[in-house]
Amino acid sequence: GSLLGIYLIFQIVTGLFLAIHFCGDVMLSFSSV
Repeated sequence: GSLLGIYLIFQIVTGLFLAIHFCGDVMLSFSSV
């Protein structure tokens, strides 16, 4: 039902946030070296 939809949306948003944060950390570490 709706709970599964909310869970899926939460997973997608969390995944995107982590991906963006991880990419930012990688870029910062590359530029600092």
